[in-house]
Amino acid sequence: MRTIPRLLGAAFGLALALVAASPATAGSFSANPVRLTLPAGASSTSLVLENRGDKPVVVQASTASWRQEEGRDVLEETQDLIVSPPIFTVPVGGTQTIRVGLMRPADPTREVTYRLFLQEVPPPPVAGEPGVAVALQLALPLFVQPVAKASPRLAWQARSSDDGAIELSLANDGTAHVQVVDARLAGADGTVIAELSPRAYVLSGQSRSWRVKPLRPWTGEALRLTARTSGGDISAQVAAAR
Repeated sequence: MRTIPRLLGAAFGLALALVAASPATAGSFSANPVRLTLPAGASSTSLVLENRGDKPVVVQASTASWRQEEGRDVLEETQDLIVSPPIFTVPVGGTQTIRVGLMRPADPTREVTYRLFLQEVPPPPVAGEPGVAVALQLALPLFVQPVAKASPRLAWQARSSDDGAIELSLANDGTAHVQVVDARLAGADGTVIAELSPRAYVLSGQSRSWRVKPLRPWTGEALRLTARTSGGDISAQVAAAR
């Protein structure tokens, strides 16, 4: 199985930051919606790209399967999806509808995840003009829902590091993803001990951890977590890992 081209991998971190906005924006073009979902039984979905710049923009679309290993995103070439049109020009002030089709059946029990890349094709350099053209890119998540009802199932743990930092871990043993927007850890008396804003996805069957500097020393007592996620606000007791 081949990994996706280096260009996509190198731009992935930038693209993740870009899709945090609504609608997602890259340079002079924006996409709406910013997250694509294919319900079980659906074979396609669509989004609209808008050119808000002062020049026409050429965009090339591609797709990749998306999974996680040890908290890291892994993207690989896939034939599961087809995009129409695959390359196009959006005039100034214009829009382009992009359709994404699924070429395989949905998984019966677990959500399947992909990324749709929208990559600007920079114009050829103009003779005598200095500078380097920068190709901008969006990486939009695409979630294919399974036949059975799917949902995340979350388990949190906290561990104290030797340097005093708190390592907060989240395991998702469910059948669908969760995105953690921000989180707050508090003691039994309600005093806030730590805050973080990871804006990170944890896919089905995966786990992830974050190191955060506490606002005050933590002595290992049980913590109460409140968080904003893609599934709504949550509250949970966090056990201290030994």
